Amino acid sequence: MVSDQPMNWLDDDQISSTRPRYAVRGEEDGTWSVYDTKTDLPAVLDEWMMVQLVFEVADDMVEMLNNMDADANGQRSS
Repeated sequence: MVSDQPMNWLDDDQISSTRPRYAVRGEEDGTWSVYDTKTDLPAVLDEWMMVQLVFEVADDMVEMLNNMDADANGQRSS
């Protein structure tokens, strides 16, 4: 079925299932946040909201969270 509406790539199931769950976002104050791409909310780990971080910490946390998510979903290769 062809729609008259433009395609929203973020709503495409195939694309959204292959993008990482967590990403880094720069904030206006110069800090960085880790956010959940499914909810667009800051990521939380052990009751710690991942906001106001230096880039290196945010980047490390994104890598760790995406690896944990892939492991939980059986998608990470050894």
